[in-house]
Order: sequence, then structure tokens, then C-alpha cells
Amino acid sequence: LFVAENPLTEGELPSWTYTFDKLRELSWKNTNRNGRIPADKLALLNKLVLLDLDDNGLTGPIPSTIGLLADLQFLLLNRNNFTNPIPQQIEQLDKLRFLFLDRTSVSGNITSMCQKTTFNLAFVDCQEVTCDCCSCCFDQSDTCHDHEYAANLNPLWEGDYERDDFYSFNTTF
Repeated sequence: LFVAENPLTEGELPSWTYTFDKLRELSWKNTNRNGRIPADKLALLNKLVLLDLDDNGLTGPIPSTIGLLADLQFLLLNRNNFTNPIPQQIEQLDKLRFLFLDRTSVSGNITSMCQKTTFNLAFVDCQEVTCDCCSCCFDQSDTCHDHEYAANLNPLWEGDYERDDFYSFNTTF
């Protein structure tokens, strides 16, 4: 389900979003979403491979139930107003490949993620987040990474991502 880049009326993630329990890709990027992600509802989306909530006004903590999304490979939570420590349960995401937490207010240490063989790319605010293999960004920086990462229905992904097959990417920069 790709709703991304639509100038919707400001509001929370719709409750119907969580009824799609077989959903594999979900993008609400830049759609004026706000409020918290309900932890109990997020756990219902346990088939997700991609979760893109980039560039909204989401608040509160990242739910600890994020760790229940065992198939998750792409997690884009950047450019939101999340707070609190990064939940330790994020370390349970053994298939995670991309993690974007830059321009949020989360804190913590996710260096253990660097041990995962699938973990390819991560952007975090290094003033608040410790991660030995992550690329550093700063809260006030508009040029953290120069590419717009957005999933779309085209076989190509925007930015420098090209779908080689279903979830294999060529990341030539």
C-alpha cells in the first residue's frame, strides 16, 4: 500500500491501515501523519517487509512491538518527532537491511545491529545515537543524505536504488 507523497489532511495513521494483516509494503511517507503509532496495532502488521513513515509529524516512542515485525527489511522512520530511547526490540529484526532514523529525537546505542550480515545502510543522528556502522546526520542538516529514498510501484526505486529482483538492490552511489 503506497499512499506516499500525497498532501492529505493532517491526521493520525488511519485505523484501517492495521487491518491489512497480510500487507508486505506500507508507505505513508510525507502525507501529514501525526500522533503516535499504536504499539498493539503495529504488531498486527507482522508480514511487513517495508515500512516507510518518513517525513511526517509522528510523535512519541517507536513502539517496542517493532521487534515483532520479523520480516521487516526496510524501516524508514526519519524526519519525524519520535522521542525516547530506541527500543531494544529493534535488535530482533534479523532481516533488517535499511534503517533510517535521522532527524528524529530518539537516542540509544544500536551498534549491535552492525553484526547483522543483512544490515547494509543506516542513517542516524550521531549526536544522540551510537552506531559504529551508521552514517551520521545532524538534526538541523538538510543534506544528511542527498538522495530521496522512496518506494514506488515502478520496478525502479527513486534515489539510487534499483530493484534487481523482488528485494535485492543495487546501491551504486
